[in-house]
Amino acid sequence: MKDSLGLYKTLPALSITSLNITKVEHADCLSRTLPLLTHLEQLRICLNDNIEINLSGSINYVYMIFKSISSSYLRQVVQNLLTLGRRIKCTFLFRFDAEEVNCEDIKQEFDGFHTIEVQTFDVVEKRFAAENECDVSLSATADNTDDDDDRHLLRMEGYVDSNPWERYCKIRLSVNTKQK
Repeated sequence: MKDSLGLYKTLPALSITSLNITKVEHADCLSRTLPLLTHLEQLRICLNDNIEINLSGSINYVYMIFKSISSSYLRQVVQNLLTLGRRIKCTFLFRFDAEEVNCEDIKQEFDGFHTIEVQTFDVVEKRFAAENECDVSLSATADNTDDDDDRHLLRMEGYVDSNPWERYCKIRLSVNTKQK
C-alpha cells in the first residue's frame, strides 16, 4: 500500500496487527504514527529516506527494505528496537555502495551485542555474464526464509523500486532485550 495523509489520520483509530507500506511519501507522518499503533505486531515497509523509527511495544516482526542506507542509520534503527524490551524478529534488506556501507563492520558490531542474535547476514553481489545473465530484480532477493507476506512485498517492485539489485545485503536478526 502507498501511504497518504488520510491513512495516517485513520490508522491510530484502527486495531491493526499488520501493516505493509510499499511507498512512503509522508515520512514525518509515518514517524509520528507508528508509536500510536498499539496493536501492531508486524510491520513490512520500504523506505527511501532515513526517518525516525519508533514502534509500539506490541511489535514482534519487522521487515524493512531500504533503497540505500548508511551504517549509522541502520545502527540507530536497531538501537530503537532494543529499547522495546521484547523479542523482535527483524529483516533488513538494502542496496549498498561499498564506499558508504561496510557490511563486515556492521556484522561484527551486531555479533558484539549479547541481546542480538544474527540469524542470517548475506552480502550478495550479482555479476552479469553474457552466457549466464542473472535476475537483479527486487523480487529475486527473496529466499526460503521469507514468508508469503514478505514475498508479496518483494514482488511489488514497481511500487517499491525497479532499479537493479546487483549489490545488496540481507540481515535477519532476533532482538531480545528481556532478561533470561
